[in-house]
Amino acid sequence: MAALLKGSHPQTVDDRGRLAIPFKLLEPLRELAGAKEGEDVEVCVGISDRGCLAVFPKPLAEETLGNVEGSAKVRQDFFNLLASTCNYLDDQVLDKQNRFRVSSLYSEEMGLTGEVVVMGSGWYLEVVSKAQWREILAKSLSSRNDQSAKLKEYMYPEASAAGK
Repeated sequence: MAALLKGSHPQTVDDRGRLAIPFKLLEPLRELAGAKEGEDVEVCVGISDRGCLAVFPKPLAEETLGNVEGSAKVRQDFFNLLASTCNYLDDQVLDKQNRFRVSSLYSEEMGLTGEVVVMGSGWYLEVVSKAQWREILAKSLSSRNDQSAKLKEYMYPEASAAGK
């Protein structure tokens, strides 16, 4: 089974704009990036669909963008999505302390200085300020029942149909 990046992990962006990948997330990130022990971990840093700073394993980011690019020939919307996604991507290699650089543009506009939270979001990481993390948590908790019902309906459609 493929690795999943999970959990919320408090971290600190240092004075030089560097953020270390939390230890618990490092091995799954390494696996998703296809890097063996001792090899560089390549990532693409950009913006997630929730407006968070996102750290994508580079091979998965390139595969996803390739799929969007193939679809771009069919629909202009996909081309616009590809362009707007690429506008914010920055290829990086984690340093020896497993850190990447948080661009000053992101740190200023998104409040990513000092204490932040690194969240595992399946196959990529999201980095948010503590205030934004609290907002995401509150929204998630308030919509949990609705999401649970939709998941049950998706996983067990016959039970949902029988209950109607």
